[in-house]
Amino acid sequence: MEPPRHRGQPSDRPHIGPGHRAELRCSRPTGHRRQPRHPPHRPLNCAHHQRGPRGANVLIAAICHASWTLMDAGVATGHTRAAWPSLATDLRNGGAMWSPHSTHLEANLITARRGDDVKTFTRLLVSELTNGLIQPVGSGQGSTS
Repeated sequence: MEPPRHRGQPSDRPHIGPGHRAELRCSRPTGHRRQPRHPPHRPLNCAHHQRGPRGANVLIAAICHASWTLMDAGVATGHTRAAWPSLATDLRNGGAMWSPHSTHLEANLITARRGDDVKTFTRLLVSELTNGLIQPVGSGQGSTS
């Protein structure tokens, strides 16, 4: 049985509805051992560290070994993350808790264990995007075009 999902109150989220434009910025880093150490991930790590997932209206989703990037960015400490089972010790050593469940949602960060969980992960990701956790265009974050 999946654990309860923690969500912010609806009033904590920007409303994205009919007539609203929204911005969706994605990064698709490579996986496994190159995750946090690969040079293209450094700006992503810096962005996570500077903005922090709990204080920003930005949805962050990580699957499998991507939790290393979250640890490197300093946003995993004190939180529960689903990740590849071999990362359990790394997460604990980094101050996070590891979840054996297929997906975990905490605040606006979605994590999943592995590629086999991609269907559940994608359903949860689409559900959160539908619920308005994407940054409105013109809010001062990112491009407005």
